Amino acid sequence: MNKKTLLVLAAVLAIQGCAGLVAPEPRTTNYACADGKGFSLIVAGDAATIAIDGMSFRLDAEAAAAGEANYSCSMLRLTKRGDVAQVEMDGRVHRDRCIEVR
Repeated sequence: MNKKTLLVLAAVLAIQGCAGLVAPEPRTTNYACADGKGFSLIVAGDAATIAIDGMSFRLDAEAAAAGEANYSCSMLRLTKRGDVAQVEMDGRVHRDRCIEVR
């Protein structure tokens, strides 16, 4: 086999090897906060996206205690305890006592 044929074969095998991997199904949750405002959170695996105040931020999961979930980026941090969430922007509470809307 020539070099080109080997590269094509390797690419096909690599694609077939990845075909079995399934990305986690994204889950969207809406929150209503004590200040009358809210936000949406989309979680897929170890990453999340928050839509808040007309902006969207990609967040990465952080270590958390049992029953808690933490996500953050350089300027925003989300903490969830059960059905209640809090959002901090630049180290200050931005949304507090946010409850999942069902």
